[in-house]
Amino acid sequence: MGFWDNIQVLRSLSHSLMWGTAILAILAAGATGLRYYIDRRIGELSAAAQTARETKLRADIDSAQQRQEAAEAEVVALRTRQQPRELSLQQVQLFRTFLREAPGRSIPIESPT
Repeated sequence: MGFWDNIQVLRSLSHSLMWGTAILAILAAGATGLRYYIDRRIGELSAAAQTARETKLRADIDSAQQRQEAAEAEVVALRTRQQPRELSLQQVQLFRTFLREAPGRSIPIESPT
């Protein structure tokens, strides 16, 4: 090991290592600063993406609620139309009278829908 016993070579190596350490420290500080701005931008983009997802989900929920309300209104309308039909006492008596007067004939029965 010839350089280990030479003071000039060791001083030169020490000087080079000192400058290398300083340069690397400066680069590390720069990389740390750059990383801060990159992480901050990542946070902004993540927040924007989350907001967009939440907005879309809210719109989907609102749309589903509107469809559900429309379907429920349609069910109510169908149930109202399908309620049992009841004849009044007067209608029952008229119907019986009509049937007694028409024995042996076919009688059409119609219902409005």
